[in-house]
Amino acid sequence: MRPVAEEFGQPLARVAIEAPRLTFVSTVTAAPERDPGAIRRLLIEQLTAPVQWDRAVRCAGSLGVGRYVEAGPGAPLPG
Repeated sequence: MRPVAEEFGQPLARVAIEAPRLTFVSTVTAAPERDPGAIRRLLIEQLTAPVQWDRAVRCAGSLGVGRYVEAGPGAPLPG
């Protein structure tokens, strides 16, 4: 997956990323992030990093998040 992550980084570098208005919690670090440069790096890193799903959801909950949105093809989480 590392070659795919590197390839993904090229078009992502051309995408404007602004500081989020809503809470962004990375599944790489299981921590909130606001810095657009760090978010860009984490989006690439999540293709090869272990997923910290449980920790990320707990972090979001501790920040008062009560609604979660699953984005992507299919619906793996409801199962």
